[in-house]
Amino acid sequence: MGRSRYIEFVIIIRSPITSDEWSKYDDFRWEILRKPLKLSHIPLKDTLEDISTHMMALDDQDKVIACGRVHMNNINEAQIRYMGVSLEHRRIGLRIKND
Repeated sequence: MGRSRYIEFVIIIRSPITSDEWSKYDDFRWEILRKPLKLSHIPLKDTLEDISTHMMALDDQDKVIACGRVHMNNINEAQIRYMGVSLEHRRIGLRIKND
C-alpha cells in the first residue's frame, strides 16, 4: 500500500489578538466566504461574535491561511461557523503532527 504524502511546515493556530490581526482575520473571512458569492465587503458579524471563540491559522509569514469560529448553542452543544481555508492550502494533507 502507498504511504500518504504530507507537506510539513509550521502553522500557528490561535485567536486574533491585535487590531491588525482582527482586521486580517475579518478580511480573510470575507475573501474566502463572501467574495466568491459576490457579496459586499461588510465583515461577517452576528449577535454571537462577542461570545464566540475565534481561531485562525497563520503560516510562517504571519499570513492568515484558515479561520473558524465556535460558539455554544447550549450547555451541551457547540456550533462551528465561518470556517475557511485559503485555496492554496486545501487538499494538501494539513494535519496536526503527533510525535
